[in-house]
Amino acid sequence: IDYIAVWSVEAKTDLGHILLYKNNSEARNNVPEALGYHKMTKDNKPIYRIPTCCGLNEIYLSETKTCTSVDTDLTIDLAVFDSNETHIDPERLLDNVEFAPYRYFAQCGKNSVGVIVEKEEVLGFIYNSSLLYYFTPDDYGTLHHGSFCILYRNVTEHKVVVCTDLPVTEGASISYLYLPFLIISTICFFSSAVIYIVILKARDIHRKCFVGYSISMTVTFISLICLQKMSGACNFTGGLFMFSMICSFVWLACLCIDLIYVVKSTGRRAQDDTRIYVYMAVSLLVPVVVLTVSLIPDGIPDIPLSFVKSYSGADTCNFGEVKIGVFFIPIGLLILASVVGLCYTSYIINTHDDRKDYEWLHNKSRFKFMLIQCILICIIMTLSFVAWLVLNLLQVDEKDGFLLSLVLIQYMQGILVVLIIFGHNYSSKVIEKRKCKNSLNQQNGNEMKPLHQGKDLFQE
Repeated sequence: IDYIAVWSVEAKTDLGHILLYKNNSEARNNVPEALGYHKMTKDNKPIYRIPTCCGLNEIYLSETKTCTSVDTDLTIDLAVFDSNETHIDPERLLDNVEFAPYRYFAQCGKNSVGVIVEKEEVLGFIYNSSLLYYFTPDDYGTLHHGSFCILYRNVTEHKVVVCTDLPVTEGASISYLYLPFLIISTICFFSSAVIYIVILKARDIHRKCFVGYSISMTVTFISLICLQKMSGACNFTGGLFMFSMICSFVWLACLCIDLIYVVKSTGRRAQDDTRIYVYMAVSLLVPVVVLTVSLIPDGIPDIPLSFVKSYSGADTCNFGEVKIGVFFIPIGLLILASVVGLCYTSYIINTHDDRKDYEWLHNKSRFKFMLIQCILICIIMTLSFVAWLVLNLLQVDEKDGFLLSLVLIQYMQGILVVLIIFGHNYSSKVIEKRKCKNSLNQQNGNEMKPLHQGKDLFQE
């Protein structure tokens, strides 16, 4: 065996070969010719093999993100410098050369990313077909095959895709908080759902709405974590993230609107289990419709750029240009529905003040606690929504001032929701004990039951 080589049947060329050390000089010199890897054309033009991002005579369509063939021979309009292993003469160009393109997309490493650069940033090729490239306006170097490729936008224009290192910015310090907070929030949402299902035995409809919200947010945060750390199956993961995110806001709206039913049904205790099926149907139908609208044009979900952080690394999903309205408008409408439901519930509680209605007086404080909990959760979700909207519409730096606090709230949603639910529940017990003690003192020792026993607040 004289050599080991990789041969491309499609391009009919040698993609690389290794000469074994025992080869004599005659075998070593004959290897390229034996593989069809000619260095010169028949009319003695030197051959420069150049990697292209698409196949031979193919252009890249940015609308569909695919390559398509054209009925013309595509040319490469870049210079070739007189050079060898030790010398490059930037003043002397070789004119009588032949380019032999082959398909090989730039294989960027973990801490680099492929970017499209203009021809003005590229000097040209050297003796071994490496690319001479301006890393900075005052500094240039070479890129080997695998670190760049030629990209044709049309039959007359081509650009160069090069691998460039990701810049180290202040965002890197935020990334140390981003993923840990996402993971902790995921655990908090999942734990909340488990506690309500297993320990608190959520049987009434209002608790089940909160369980639906917690499960949806758990899936949302899991898929969001995956988007930061994976470059494959992006469309599936992005679609799952979009579906579960919309589903979470639907359950938030159901939670707030259902509070109206809970307050107005006081005294009847009607066991209307059918409404949970209505909530479940809506929580599935709305995300399906939104996701379908998003996928119809090109099969790619419209995930805004702010959700996939640039400092998460190069191996992350990139959804390109997206229609952010498809994502944000449904969420905005669901938040509006939640706010309307909470305002109407507050109106009912504050205007219904019948001193003769003992059962209403008995449950009024419980309704207020439930209302406060829903308001706080709605505020957290709304602030996160505002942060996402500002980051995408204004293209501002998320490390600036007030926006940073909104972004941190976005990261810590699960932690804050758990503190609201269980911390508020604990504080309500303390408050009611004090109320009971004061009432007993005022009644001169007469026994009086507390209005609120510190039970879980998400109940009918």
